[in-house]
Amino acid sequence: MGRMPENMGEDCKEFRPERWILPGKGGIKHVGTNSFPGFGSGPWACPGKELAFTRMKAVVATVLHNFNVEVLEEQTVCPGVSAALTVKNGLKATVSSRWSI
Repeated sequence: MGRMPENMGEDCKEFRPERWILPGKGGIKHVGTNSFPGFGSGPWACPGKELAFTRMKAVVATVLHNFNVEVLEEQTVCPGVSAALTVKNGLKATVSSRWSI
């Protein structure tokens, strides 16, 4: 579902994290609960789903607060074949601390 044009747009195979930011508002775009089938949906949904999403958001916020992460230019981003969304051959980036020690 993460690479389906009807869910993600025509550029579904491109790495564009800004697709989740509302234009002009700076808010975050809402995504339906059925967009992440790994957790199931309806009465069969994983009871830890909300905890997992909260934890993932906290980890991403902590990393972005403490580090500068810059994706290296001129690399081809190809999705990997997996049950989870992966990047074939990895995503090359530079990471540096925001704080001096």
